[in-house]
Amino acid sequence: MKIKQFTVENYRSITKAYKLPIDEKITVLLGKNNEGKSNMLRALIGTFYIISLLRRKATSELNEYILERRFVGRRRMGDEIDSRWDYIWERDYPIMKQERLPRSGEFQPTKFRLDLLLDKDERTAFKNEVGNNINENLSVAIEIYKESINVTIPKRAYGDTGRVFTEKKEQIAKFISSRLDSVYIPAIRPASLSLDILDDLLSKELRVIADEEKSKYEEAIATIRRIYQDNINRISLKLKTHLKTILRNIRDIEILYDIGSPNFSRYNNRCDIVIDDGVKTSIYEKGEGIKSLVALGIIRYSKESEKSLTLMVEEPEAHLHSGAIKQIKQIFYEISEQNQIIITTHSPLFVNRQNIGANIIVTNNNAKQVREISEIRDSLGVAITDNLINSEVALIVEGKTDEQSISTYLMHKSVKLKNALKENRLVINYLGGVTRLAERKSLLESLVFKKVICFLDFDNKAKEAIESAKKKLIISDDDYLQSTITGYKEAEFEDYLKFDFYQDLIPTTNANWRGILANKKKKWSAKIKELYSASGKDLTDDGLMDLKNLISKKIKGNSAPIDAFCSEKSSSLDSLVSKLESYF
Repeated sequence: MKIKQFTVENYRSITKAYKLPIDEKITVLLGKNNEGKSNMLRALIGTFYIISLLRRKATSELNEYILERRFVGRRRMGDEIDSRWDYIWERDYPIMKQERLPRSGEFQPTKFRLDLLLDKDERTAFKNEVGNNINENLSVAIEIYKESINVTIPKRAYGDTGRVFTEKKEQIAKFISSRLDSVYIPAIRPASLSLDILDDLLSKELRVIADEEKSKYEEAIATIRRIYQDNINRISLKLKTHLKTILRNIRDIEILYDIGSPNFSRYNNRCDIVIDDGVKTSIYEKGEGIKSLVALGIIRYSKESEKSLTLMVEEPEAHLHSGAIKQIKQIFYEISEQNQIIITTHSPLFVNRQNIGANIIVTNNNAKQVREISEIRDSLGVAITDNLINSEVALIVEGKTDEQSISTYLMHKSVKLKNALKENRLVINYLGGVTRLAERKSLLESLVFKKVICFLDFDNKAKEAIESAKKKLIISDDDYLQSTITGYKEAEFEDYLKFDFYQDLIPTTNANWRGILANKKKKWSAKIKELYSASGKDLTDDGLMDLKNLISKKIKGNSAPIDAFCSEKSSSLDSLVSKLESYF
């Protein structure tokens, strides 16, 4: 079960956000402070909460739990206080609309609507559990007035009106809640956050055990505690495996779970996580970055449940250094393979670049789906030079001549890339030294490109720069290609060229010049220097750059530049073309 779209009207600062698409993986809510990103997330939290209540309570009882309780449900967890969702009209209805009563004499309600997608198995289960056929679409509409709440299922059944489904809304709420779960992580992440999430996980698992072992529990609490401890140890071991991929210096973790009551409610039990990274320390004593990473590690473990999960995270970048932010981003992508994630952020690093339409800008009491990357840059206040305003994809290469020659190659190899280069939607940026790779990649990522791709030499310096950037989580295998040529131990751009193309630019007094240039153990620069030396000349680094520049100009000035390349050597170049084309 997946969320397809979500609608919010008249809730806090949001007057209308209609049918916002929720990506099947990651949806990003962008906007300046106090524009309503958190309110969008809170509306979704409220929708989940009302649906979960409806599975256990009649509609008439919702008023008591949401409109009248105010501080009901507050609980103390260590030194932290957590509050369930509620609705106070004076606080939650848009202030600007409260000041003027409509001509009708009645204020329009706050509205939430959740549109869901069901797969084939879920549609069959719906028929079995609810008693009606259904297609892949299922919706829940909630209207909250000052003194009442109304929940409907705006769905047409086959041969019946939506009223038939609305009459079964408690059953439908149970159907949804049993298959779709949610976890909310606030911007301020107290020490108890990881423990709250773990409490939920343990309580659910242990309650199942209690049902199966009820007689044993009644006979002997000691036996049940042993059964619990066996499962807690099992969970600890599995959780340790997940957390070690995030916090590599972890030696061991221990879950401490005090079973204080036989009702298996997490409110009556006490949970702690002790992390051994050389010194055994409670999660309460760890820094904000560790707490955040542990919380997400627990979520990654809990996502193995059969239920679909919607993870809602406010400002994941809050209080974290850049390394931790990159780790969390990677965890998000892993979790999103099976579950949906919705985040609010000010950081360009969390922009969904794989699907630009999965980014939603919240501003001026409204929310809208992003159509162009420039909208994201404006929203985040990203300053960018005029020549990059329309840019969508950046290609990083090593040197200035690489930039010139590869640009010429792409222009003549692909009509699609030719247009992208002319319109500045594709830009090529050279490093001037491969050691700058990590820094430059990070900089371009911050400018919000759909994709930043690196095309580097196939040599040891490039390999070292790539490995260094990987360790910093700045680059992944999908982000780069190298100038590999079959059979070559090292290669660079000029190795793609036919010898005869640039023969007039180099000395050929040595009879073995073709043999020297055909050597597959060295890259082109080393072979050219060897050729010069064999011809009684010294080729300095500056001289080498001048020669590369002459070759680059010759490629650009050729009426058929593609003819300068050996087709049997150019497969990695063609892979670059295909990869770039996929983004336009």
